[in-house]
Amino acid sequence: MEKKIFSKPKSLVEQVRSELGEAIIKGSLAPGMQLKEIELQDWFGVSRAPIREAMRLLQAEGLIEVDEYRKRCVRKIRSKDLNEIFPLMAMLEGYAARLAAQIISEDTIIEMVDINKKIKSSYELSNYEKCAKLNFEFHNKFINAAENDALKRAMRCTTKGSVWIWLTHIYFNKSDWIKCSVEDHDEVVELLKKREGAKVEACVHDHIYSVYERSLKYSIFSEDSLKIINE
Repeated sequence: MEKKIFSKPKSLVEQVRSELGEAIIKGSLAPGMQLKEIELQDWFGVSRAPIREAMRLLQAEGLIEVDEYRKRCVRKIRSKDLNEIFPLMAMLEGYAARLAAQIISEDTIIEMVDINKKIKSSYELSNYEKCAKLNFEFHNKFINAAENDALKRAMRCTTKGSVWIWLTHIYFNKSDWIKCSVEDHDEVVELLKKREGAKVEACVHDHIYSVYERSLKYSIFSEDSLKIINE
């Protein structure tokens, strides 16, 4: 790993947390990999204190876990987690879309259209990592537009950790599936424009389940940890 050089505005802890979290999500640090403080100190060029605090924050976010030997590791992706999380994601995001349909601004809808166009162009350039980031940005637009703080807190708890790792490792590495997501997003936008609350709720719910089902076709679990089928 190459050493990092940080800019000044963010605190050291926040910079380490951001860079380390991104390395986990992008797959530079694989699920199950042990995170050793000494190695991370050398990588980031900082003392032990910000490393420890950054790892504590990432553990709270669900990207890092402590194993039975009390070693910090990149969170593994487990079938149990996904089977519990995705029904909640589908329900919560669907409900967020239903609420948003009544109050979302025209400007936010225009922003969602623009994001989906960027996903299309990134897909055409084979920039699948950017597609993943833009996808989360698209969903966050209508979640935030729902203007329900309790719902947003629930969504943050539900979508973090294993879902982020799983989607970026599997779903957005199967490039043909990105086209399916773009088409689903187009339908979501059209229903929001028409203020069709019940229909957009069902659309978002079905979209998330289709993501889940397509991805599971290329996923197997060995000792309850994810392995990817590369077919």
